[in-house]
Amino acid sequence: MIIQVIGTGCPNCKKLLALTQQAVDDLAINMEVKYVTDMEEIARLGIMSVPALVVDNKVIMSGHVPDAKKIKELIQGSQSLKAVGHCDCCCGGGEC
Repeated sequence: MIIQVIGTGCPNCKKLLALTQQAVDDLAINMEVKYVTDMEEIARLGIMSVPALVVDNKVIMSGHVPDAKKIKELIQGSQSLKAVGHCDCCCGGGEC
């Protein structure tokens, strides 16, 4: 599982990056956190406002900086969807 923090390098984007890394550390889960500032990649993901949080190429939050607790909830929520057999493939997020 890969987490991407999407931003332009602004203070809010960097804050989201730090909070996301803190959340991953606090959850003690093995996830890679990447910081993406490339405008082509941001456009490819269809992100219209930054900062944004992406898990396995799915945008789970954009346009603001939530607190660390909310980031943990978002990460755990994206993991639980995968754990019960939901996906982001051709079925539109249903059960495979």
